[in-house]
Amino acid sequence: MLVRIGRQWAFIGFIGVSLLLIVNLSEGIYELSGARERFSLLQAEVDRLGVEKEQLEGALADTNRVFVVEQTLRDTLGLAKPGETVVILPPDFEQASLLELPIQPEEKFLPVWKKWLELFI
Repeated sequence: MLVRIGRQWAFIGFIGVSLLLIVNLSEGIYELSGARERFSLLQAEVDRLGVEKEQLEGALADTNRVFVVEQTLRDTLGLAKPGETVVILPPDFEQASLLELPIQPEEKFLPVWKKWLELFI
């Protein structure tokens, strides 16, 4: 009789552990199905963003190409946009402007009281 009661408790324990495992496995399966749905949504988002990236890169390339062509035309032909003024400088302008700069002598350091004295004398 004692053995029979022990077997009943063992069977009840086995059933309890089995139910616990079944509940945990069903929760895992449910979460896994949700993860698949989230994965498919995220994959669609990645695909959409990839297409958008390609469109933006194409637009950027077009913008850069137009800007380069415009800059080349403006530099070589001296063209200007409406409202702008074209100034054509000689090729050696930078060197000439540097040579014409007056060289200022270095000021010697004087204390403030001597500067005031020179001012009034």
